[in-house]
Amino acid sequence: MIDALQYGICAAILGTAFAGVQPGLFAWWFKFLLWIEPHTGEWLTKPLGLCAMCTSGQIGLWWHILTFGFSPWAILSASTAILAANLLTKMIEWNN
Repeated sequence: MIDALQYGICAAILGTAFAGVQPGLFAWWFKFLLWIEPHTGEWLTKPLGLCAMCTSGQIGLWWHILTFGFSPWAILSASTAILAANLLTKMIEWNN
């Protein structure tokens, strides 16, 4: 259980940094996502980087599954990542 929570928090940090900050190194990726969004919809582009919570949840889920295999704790890891990413996003918005 502790591993799932730790993975969720780490995934939230990674997902928020990737989706929220949008570094210049990955500017081409965000341009590509914005280009395909009208054709595919948000169900594909948000988990791939346009939403911090969606990206964090995907990172938390798949990271836990690849490390430990599928278990109910993988859902806890993804849920923790989503909630922590929401908190981090709000903290960044309040800071600005």
